[in-house]
Parts: sequence; structure tokens; C-alpha cells
Amino acid sequence: MLYGCELRDIALGNGILPASLKNEPVLLPSLIWMMRLRHAGSEIPQFAFYRDEAARAQRETIATDLPSIDWVQAFMKRAAECELRLCGMGKYSLILEQTFRSRSNLFVSDGPVDFRYSQAAQIIHRYKPREAPSKMVDFCVFYSPEEGSEEEQAIEEICRTRPAQSINHTDLGDLCKRPIALSIETKRPNLALDNATLQFTHQSGLP
Repeated sequence: MLYGCELRDIALGNGILPASLKNEPVLLPSLIWMMRLRHAGSEIPQFAFYRDEAARAQRETIATDLPSIDWVQAFMKRAAECELRLCGMGKYSLILEQTFRSRSNLFVSDGPVDFRYSQAAQIIHRYKPREAPSKMVDFCVFYSPEEGSEEEQAIEEICRTRPAQSINHTDLGDLCKRPIALSIETKRPNLALDNATLQFTHQSGLP
């Protein structure tokens, strides 16, 4: 789970890039554009690169799974086109799903991590704050343990003592026994941002 200080750092762009990308000429122009710096020729600020030497090796290993710049640019281009054409929310959600599914090395049918549309899921009544929306976020990334594994058995044991016998805060289908690792809510730019924040906060703050 990400804590407040980590979410703040991500929002500010603090330490989000591997140090190995500092002198990568192919990446710099695209990263500069993505970070919306004022001048195209500006350098990426030093605070954007990860500086913790003790954990550097681990961070560099994780960085090998980062999507290519071409992948990121294609995603941003499609989103920009949607904004220009005033597309509806359905279009934004479709683009997001297609783009994430294209990362087949991360989301594969026989792997432990999967990605699914979760808009139909409702928050279990015991967890839902008074007058809060019952609708969950649009997508979620979840962990799917191997059948018969120790992890699956441990999850099932925990579920027996939880509301609706679910490891998560919803009792929709297999999400009862598939721990959600990441939640994603899509909204058109400047549209119902407060509602999206409310939905995400309620979901992220649940046990």
C-alpha cells in the first residue's frame, strides 16, 4: 500500500525515474514533454531521479519492466485525441483497457497478476461510509495465487473471518479471493474530479 508521503512524491515527480536514465539521450526529449516542462529544451530536474543508493539495485531491476517511450507516447496521443474530440467516458475507459492489455508481459492469463474491469463491483455494506458512493473504481490489478498453493490457502483462511468472506471490500465474483493491488479510476479532464477522488479514497482506505 502506498502511504501519503509516497503518493505526494509521485504527484510531485520526486524520485520517480531510475538513475540509469539520467544520460539516456533517446528518452530525454520524451520525458521532458511528458513532465510538461515549460521549455522543450529544459533538462529533467535532478529531484526526479531516484537517489537512495541502498535501494538503487532493486529500483534498477524494477525499471527493466517500465514500458517503452513509444508505448507511453502512443497512450498519451490517444488520450489527447479523446480530450480534443470530447469523447465520452466509455472511450477513455476502452483506451485504458486496450493500452494496459497491450502490456502482455505484465498481464497474462497464466501469470499471478491480472487486470480487469471492475465497475460493476459494489462496496460491501459494512465497509461503505455513510452517504458514500457504492460504486467502485473502473479497473483493478489483482494477485491471483496458484490453485492449491499456500498463498491461496492463506487467503481462504483470512476470508472466513471477514465481512462477506471476501479478502477485498467487494464480494464480486473471484475478487473475493483475489487481493487487489492497484485501483484505477478514469475520468475526462476536469470532469467530476471530486467524485473520482471520493471514490478512490473510499476504496483505498478500506481494509
